[in-house]
Amino acid sequence: MLARFVEELLEAAHVPESLDEAAQAEAWASSAVAEWMELGGRGDDLASHIEDTAPFPAALIRWIVEGTAPTVGPDWLADLTEQQATQAWELSSGTSDEVALIVEFEAPSTARHAMSITVADGRPTDCSVGPAGLAEAATEDDADTMDVRALELDEALDRVRSALGQLQADELTVNGRLNVPLALRRFGVTPTAALASTGGHPSVPIPPRDPDDDAWAADLLTSALRLHGAAENAADEPAVVAESRAEFLARLDEGDADARTLLDVCGVPSDAAAADRTDLHLRAVAAYLRPDDLSMHPAPTQQAILELEWADWLGATIGLSRSTAGIDVDGAALVQLINRCPEITTTIPKQDAARIGWAFEQTLYAWAVTGVLDDAGALTEAGRWLLPRAALAAWTVG
Repeated sequence: MLARFVEELLEAAHVPESLDEAAQAEAWASSAVAEWMELGGRGDDLASHIEDTAPFPAALIRWIVEGTAPTVGPDWLADLTEQQATQAWELSSGTSDEVALIVEFEAPSTARHAMSITVADGRPTDCSVGPAGLAEAATEDDADTMDVRALELDEALDRVRSALGQLQADELTVNGRLNVPLALRRFGVTPTAALASTGGHPSVPIPPRDPDDDAWAADLLTSALRLHGAAENAADEPAVVAESRAEFLARLDEGDADARTLLDVCGVPSDAAAADRTDLHLRAVAAYLRPDDLSMHPAPTQQAILELEWADWLGATIGLSRSTAGIDVDGAALVQLINRCPEITTTIPKQDAARIGWAFEQTLYAWAVTGVLDDAGALTEAGRWLLPRAALAAWTVG
């Protein structure tokens, strides 16, 4: 997963220089460092993996982790090291023991932003970065329940530093963990020691499955596509499916990292690889329809994948099975297929489409590894046949 993360980071390497402010670029780098460490990487090691191809993003990451500022970059580069804390507030409410410590910063260019550290029992539970005016916005939205108190700047900084020195990753929100590296840098807490205390691999609990939902999805799938039983499916299997299975199993036998990861996702022990090879292939195709372990992904990605409902997977599966081989498959295409599927009576709202599409895209490597998609990300003929049968196997497991 570390190698895949580096590939994805390089694909997004153009982002930092396209941003308008230094704080936005710092947040981007902070997120990269946090996700890298949650996958088990060392924070001080990430930049070396991308600096030959993406020198500026690598330099930003070094700034977050080591405090070594880039020397060449966009017009806002001078702001990077000169963010000055200017004012601070404490937000609290009578309904929670948590308080939010908001510190506003201003750069030489006059660009302003705020950081909010939510604290309970002296330890941070959330960490966010946003535009200046967070305190005013909070009071306008919750004027009846929110109490706002201006703080002396030194008091606020001391309280934030004390809280960050006691951080525990499992007490932070998913998004809060992404901003921790930036908070450590901005408030002068030693990054190496504090980041090491997060322990890597925080895992989002996978909720128990609802047998009624699985049964309903299996019935709808069988009815929509007129699927047969296992014996009939085996008899009707196209030659291209056998070829894709052989390629997947060869990758598995060769120790391919992505193929092995799929077995971890669906909870198949390594010594079970020689059992039923047909079943193994189907389980890998449907690994994310019925995941057993997602800890190889950063926590925000785990959460996003778990928010995909059976109706999302069902609509995507039916839609692809009815499509022509060769269509490009990405998150946006899957959202469209779900919204056009007559068997799915609800649609994904426009405001949720990007989030759902992104979640799907974190799982598409599974279909590339198993032959559902080709190297260009297009649907294969084998994939049209495999997807519904793999889904049916996942939803009818005892």
